[in-house]
Amino acid sequence: MNKSKLLSFIIVSFFLLSVITTVNAAQNDTQTTDQITDNTQNTNTNIEENTNAKVNQKSSKNIEIQKSSDSIKTGNQNIKVATKKQTKKDTTLDVNNYQQLTDVIENINQQTTTETHTINLHDGDYTIINPITITNTTPQNIIINGNNQKIDGTNTKQFLTITPTITLTINNLVIVNTNAQNASAIKNNGNLTLNNTIIQNNTATDTSIIMSTNAKLTIINSDLSNNKATNMGGVTYNNNTTINITNSTLNNNTALNGE
Repeated sequence: MNKSKLLSFIIVSFFLLSVITTVNAAQNDTQTTDQITDNTQNTNTNIEENTNAKVNQKSSKNIEIQKSSDSIKTGNQNIKVATKKQTKKDTTLDVNNYQQLTDVIENINQQTTTETHTINLHDGDYTIINPITITNTTPQNIIINGNNQKIDGTNTKQFLTITPTITLTINNLVIVNTNAQNASAIKNNGNLTLNNTIIQNNTATDTSIIMSTNAKLTIINSDLSNNKATNMGGVTYNNNTTINITNSTLNNNTALNGE
């Protein structure tokens, strides 16, 4: 009987010991699994944070590059605007005699940008030396302020020719004693305005004192008198030209075929 109890006790003890060992092993496995899981999550978190950091750094670089590009573009735009302003400049030129007037016109003929040139004639000798031609492939706008100076052709010289790209305004100038076969005072193939200007005692051995072809002619508050052409157009001859005359005097101009 005692032997049976002892055997039963041993068996029960062995069983309990096995159960306790199994439970401890399971707990250890659970802790290991939890550690592995935690480590894996931490690793993923670190990887995501590092990746985001790299992406953010890359984005920051892109932003910096984009800002730099914008600055460069802005710089180029500023340069272009400054260049445009420079090409649209106006020039004012003062002359004291006919040779200086000729030199100024020759310089204008060399311009490569469209500009407005104002030429002021001051007291001096404006006897015509050689005829002046204003010509340029680039359109030019020219204003001559005569200040009542007198252009004198001494009955031997033609004064002025303008070509199609030229817009010329003559203010307060006196033109006298020019002489040529045609257009002794002005040959106009562009856009000509005479304002408060006197054109007197000029002669053309064939046609006209002012000859305009494929052009525009405007005469305002001016006096065109005592001019003579042997053939046509005592003062003006116009071919395919728009002509406007306002508050002006055309008196005693003679030609074989009308004024």
